[in-house]
Amino acid sequence: MNEPRFVSLVSDTTFKYLWKNERTRKWFNEIIMGKIGIDLSNFELVDNEYNTGSNIKVQRNDIALSDLNNEIVIVGMNST
Repeated sequence: MNEPRFVSLVSDTTFKYLWKNERTRKWFNEIIMGKIGIDLSNFELVDNEYNTGSNIKVQRNDIALSDLNNEIVIVGMNST
C-alpha cells in the first residue's frame, strides 16, 4: 500500500527547488509577500550556499537573492 508523501515547505532544499523553478517561483513569492510583505518577484538567485566564513553549517546563509538595484535578501529556512 502506498502511503501519501508530504514535502516540507520549511526545508531549505524545497525552497531552493521552488525558487529555481519558473512555475513555482511566483507561487512561493506570493507566500513570502503575504507573510512578510517583501516582493521578491524581481530577485534572482545569487548564491544558494553562501558561506559566512564558518565551517559550521548553521552559520551559512541558505539562499541569497539580488535585484537590479543590487539589493540583497538572505532567506533562511528552518523548522522553527
